[in-house]
Amino acid sequence: MKEVGEVIKELRNRAGYSQAEFASACSISPSYMSQIESGRLPHLNNLRKIAEVLDIPVQLIYFLSLKPENIKEEKREAFELIFPAVKEMMVKTLMDN
Repeated sequence: MKEVGEVIKELRNRAGYSQAEFASACSISPSYMSQIESGRLPHLNNLRKIAEVLDIPVQLIYFLSLKPENIKEEKREAFELIFPAVKEMMVKTLMDN
C-alpha cells in the first residue's frame, strides 16, 4: 500500500494546511504529525481525528493508499486503469466541498 502518511500529506496539502496548522487542528503534536507523514502508522483515534478535520471517512484514507500489488493479479490490470481516475475524482470532489 502507499503509505497512509503519504495520503494524509497529499490530502492536507490539497486542503491548504501547513503541517503545523494541520497538527494543531488534529490536536496532534507537530513532531508526531511529521512522523505520521514519514511512514509511522497513526493510532486509530488519531486517524479518526485526521479524517474528521479533512471531513472525509477514515476508510477513504485506506482506499487511497491502495497500490496495484495489493490487488489480485487477475484484477490488477483493471485496477491500474481505473484507480488513478477514481482517486483523482474522489479527492477533487471531497476537497471542493
